[in-house]
Amino acid sequence: MNTRGLMAVSDAAPLTGNWIIEYDIGGNAKAMPASLKQERGKVAGTIKGPEGKDLPIAGKEEDAKVTLQFEYEYEGNSLTMVYIGTLNAAGTSISGYCEVRPMGVEGTFTARKK
Repeated sequence: MNTRGLMAVSDAAPLTGNWIIEYDIGGNAKAMPASLKQERGKVAGTIKGPEGKDLPIAGKEEDAKVTLQFEYEYEGNSLTMVYIGTLNAAGTSISGYCEVRPMGVEGTFTARKK
């Protein structure tokens, strides 16, 4: 593979765009819109949090492995939602598991690019 091919892959930004992230934790399912911007491997943007507020979301993508997280307050507690998944080859969906920290409650998620 030539140097140009490597640069094209490393400069790709498949996560840039609008997404719908659907999760299910213990039978509690929710869909949240997110707007992401990827620069190299880093991801930043906003997500409509569980209580309907726009919250900052950040993460990374490397070799199709994606980690995203955001912080929110629930009943006076500061929580972090973490999504860990795999980006499909087309760059249009992510699937994996999610966790609410520090509670340790886990579930599954799927994100689809709009």
